[in-house]
Amino acid sequence: MRGTPSISNPLDYISYIVSGWINPVFLIAVVVTWSNRSRRFAQAAAIVILLMMPTCWIVFYNHNLYPREGYVAWVAGMLTVLWSRSEFSAK
Repeated sequence: MRGTPSISNPLDYISYIVSGWINPVFLIAVVVTWSNRSRRFAQAAAIVILLMMPTCWIVFYNHNLYPREGYVAWVAGMLTVLWSRSEFSAK
């Protein structure tokens, strides 16, 4: 099964859409975090991104794909950027 999933399979369809929105939400969170506009929004966006990541696993599983080194580096990089600011770290 390749390509866009059908709406008749809602879990696959929603996970496909949500996994595609991870990068735009990440970029918005980074811009907001670096501009110091809203700490709460930045923290909420970081948590939302964490909750969005498992949708990639559903897409991988349903399409017989295997995450490789790039996926691990992508996740590690996003987590490092999101939690490298002092307002996220425990004091």
